[in-house]
Amino acid sequence: MLQTEPEPEMRGRVPGVGRSAGTGRQLAGPPLLGLLVEFAGARGALVSGGLLIAGVIFAGGLRGRVLARGTARSPAQPATPQMVLPALSQAA
Repeated sequence: MLQTEPEPEMRGRVPGVGRSAGTGRQLAGPPLLGLLVEFAGARGALVSGGLLIAGVIFAGGLRGRVLARGTARSPAQPATPQMVLPALSQAA
């Protein structure tokens, strides 16, 4: 996570939330995995984990294709907002 130019009283809040979420995952993950193995068995847990990973990879690839198509269709749009601001200030 990257914070660029945060206000002094807000500095460190985003990484703190990320660490808190990570701690929650570490605390909840093992019991949930235990329940999954209990109900689905070891083979079912491995298959469901593999399907989850394959689904995330597929969704990421699909998202990449959609984003690539969106930028290919509109080449007239500037890449960054900084390119737009000088033109607006000169026109006014």
